[in-house]
Parts: sequence; structure tokens; C-alpha cells
Amino acid sequence: KVDPSYTSQMCSSCGIINKSNRQGEKYSCCRCGVSIDADYNASINIKMRGTTNLAHLKELTQQDIMG
Repeated sequence: KVDPSYTSQMCSSCGIINKSNRQGEKYSCCRCGVSIDADYNASINIKMRGTTNLAHLKELTQQDIMG
């Protein structure tokens, strides 16, 4: 399960969280200048969080197996 908090306000390129970066359906980062669809930006952030969660889970599982 992925926590979606702030994924629509976080830049998928540089990671800054700034509420004013999202203007309706458009996301424009004030730090790095990336400009993309806001929902697409959020989906990239959710994917990255999910990938990180899976990698962490895999690491924990391997530690359990190896003792």
C-alpha cells in the first residue's frame, strides 16, 4: 500500500514539495522548471514510493531468510 499524501504537490523530478506548484491540471515546479500534467506527476511519485516499498520489503525478507 502506498501513502498518496503530497504526491500531487511533490515534483517527480527534483522532489520539492510546494502546494503552489500544482495549478489545476498542470504541474510546474518552481525549483527545477519541470512542467507536466498534474495527475501524471502524482502517478510517477506514487510509482516511485511503491517501488521503494517493494525494495525495502524484499530486503527485509532476504534478511529473515539469511537469519
